[in-house]
Amino acid sequence: MFKIKILTKYFYLERGRLPVSVIFILLNISLFSQNTAFVNNGCNIYVQGPGSLTANPTISIHGSYLNINDGQDDGTIEEVGGNIWLDNNWINNAGNNVFTNNTGSNTDGFVTFHNTKSVQYIDGTTPTHFENLFLNDYRKQLLNNNNLVNGVLYLDAAFILNSFNFIIDNPNPLSINYISGFIKSETLPGNYSTLQWNIGSALGTFIIPFGSDIYSFNDLNLTVNLKTPIGPGDYMSFATYPADMYNLPLPTTSSPLELEPRKVADRYWILSPSNPLNKPTCDITFTFSGNDIDNAQNSIDRKLLKASRNNTDIGKWLDMKPRGTVAGNTVSIHDVTPAEFYEPWTLVNIPGSPTNVFVPDAFTPDGDGLNDVFKPTFKVDFVVTSYEFIIFNRWGEEVFHTTDPDEGWNGRKHNNEGEPVIDVYSWVIIVKGQDIENNDDDYRKRIVGMVTLYK
Repeated sequence: MFKIKILTKYFYLERGRLPVSVIFILLNISLFSQNTAFVNNGCNIYVQGPGSLTANPTISIHGSYLNINDGQDDGTIEEVGGNIWLDNNWINNAGNNVFTNNTGSNTDGFVTFHNTKSVQYIDGTTPTHFENLFLNDYRKQLLNNNNLVNGVLYLDAAFILNSFNFIIDNPNPLSINYISGFIKSETLPGNYSTLQWNIGSALGTFIIPFGSDIYSFNDLNLTVNLKTPIGPGDYMSFATYPADMYNLPLPTTSSPLELEPRKVADRYWILSPSNPLNKPTCDITFTFSGNDIDNAQNSIDRKLLKASRNNTDIGKWLDMKPRGTVAGNTVSIHDVTPAEFYEPWTLVNIPGSPTNVFVPDAFTPDGDGLNDVFKPTFKVDFVVTSYEFIIFNRWGEEVFHTTDPDEGWNGRKHNNEGEPVIDVYSWVIIVKGQDIENNDDDYRKRIVGMVTLYK
């Protein structure tokens, strides 16, 4: 590997004091290998110049930047309006965050990741606190945690979070300047890829340009319009990931869904305030992809999609009636109150007016712990006073009968005879109860339907 090593304690570069040609001579000693590295071995580099995001960089590094400690001092950079262009990777193995910001401004310098063909990485044993960051051209990937931007993240590339946390330390809603590309979250519970936005008491519309990585654009945009603040010093973390056809795995804090999986989009969103006592009033817009409602494994009418969240305090999804407005591939829910705001969200399809009883149309009693039992689910605010549930096979023979709303059918005759048989079964439910939401103390319903048993 070719390296440029700085051996003096202070390496001073200032556009205007040193000719541009001298700067490039200093930095382009070895530019013929992608393994070229600019090694800051415990020095303080001072960069000053009018370099722009797209042209005339103050410093151009045709290789990787490696920040280390020489045994006494960490490498540091002080940028005063300059722009460092980087062709390969950024690695911080020193004990500091690289940029010193001694001039009193933490947003006057830029680092531009510029490579049209190869992936560029942000890596190292210690996170970097960039002033402004421009991710341009080809894919960029995180390989370490809690890297931070004090000013603006300019996004013009695919930015892969790789199960790490990336921080926007600027409460301005325009701190993410979207040009093209996307931010990829897409990792499962227990290892979320998160975008942390240090919003504090700011209000306004915050847009996170998530993307599925199936397309080259932000097809999973998440928009949060804060109408009340979350609190001084607070932040919100955002993530999203796809689920399987059974809507698994569930978010880490979530209780099981109360709707059949075929009526639920195969995706979850995570909106997590740092202080659960400081929740906002807000509007939220979720953007979903075609794969999230794929009719090959779902039975969803996109025109009827609603936003739903899990009340992690009581372990229920439907204590808040799903609501929202559909426009294209988005669902917007307005005036979410602090009492309604919880971390896990998804999109659900309740055909027509929501009923008191939800009945799945298939189940798989194969002992894998997923959809092994067939039974109806009642709304949280519906109180059952009388109940009868009967299932028949195709010859009209009764195979299950219960008056207990909590008892389901496991596919065996009367739950204990023989083995489950793949077939289509008919059922009838006769229920009486109190519909608290609609002030109906004498709700009566006879419902019939069919269910398919798979194995």
